[in-house]
Amino acid sequence: MRRAPVSSSAIRSIGYDPQNQILEVEFISGRVYQYFDVPEFLYRGFSLARSKGEYLNTRIGDRFRSEELALKAFNLQLSTSNLPTQLL
Repeated sequence: MRRAPVSSSAIRSIGYDPQNQILEVEFISGRVYQYFDVPEFLYRGFSLARSKGEYLNTRIGDRFRSEELALKAFNLQLSTSNLPTQLL
C-alpha cells in the first residue's frame, strides 16, 4: 500500500485502501500497523487532523482491529524458500 508522508511528531506516513477499508500507519519508530474496517471518512479526517497522534488515539486506535506489519514480514523471512537447500 502506498503511504504519504505526514507532518507529525509520532507518525511518519499514512495510507488507505478504500476498497478494503484498511488504514496503514507508519510510526516514527519504523513500526507499521494496519487498522481494519476503517470508514473512509475517518481516514480523511485523520489525514487532515492537526494532531495526527491525538486523532489516531481518540477515533481509531482501540476501536478497530489492528495488526503490526513487521510480524508479517518476519514470518515471510522464515519461509522455506529462504532456507539453504541442504535444510530442505
